[in-house]
Amino acid sequence: METIITIATVLSMYLGSVQSNNVNYCYNADIENGIVKNMYVYDTSSESIANKLRYEFSYDDEGRLTEKQAFKWNALLREYRPYYRLQFNYTCAGYEVTCSKWNKTDNDWSEAMEKSVYTFEMDNLVSVNHMRRSSERREFRTVDSVLMLNPTNDIILAEAFH
Repeated sequence: METIITIATVLSMYLGSVQSNNVNYCYNADIENGIVKNMYVYDTSSESIANKLRYEFSYDDEGRLTEKQAFKWNALLREYRPYYRLQFNYTCAGYEVTCSKWNKTDNDWSEAMEKSVYTFEMDNLVSVNHMRRSSERREFRTVDSVLMLNPTNDIILAEAFH
């Protein structure tokens, strides 16, 4: 089954957000050759537009999303600071998404403490296992599972983390 987290998926997410009715935010993207490299989110809830988030996207040679890094605006420092990172690993059975937070002390990404494993069970049927790393054993354990039917193959499955 073909993986659905592609350059086109990220571009459609951007275009969908630009056209949404959410009046508190507006969006802008750096797009090169049809590929979304960065997406900026601005807060419009006050009388002026304020920086809120910046996302950076990385892709593999097949055009599949491999990493999404989120940066939160720090008004005091007047710069974007690392917030979280999603990494996508593809297999023949599906893909997994790991989530890491920024560790200010180490000035680096922390070890991933959460991941979701998406397995294509058959056409239009996907199992999703959300896992957390246990602090004592350092291994991932399933905390939630769901079986999803996707008859149209147009659901973006990997947007669970925010």
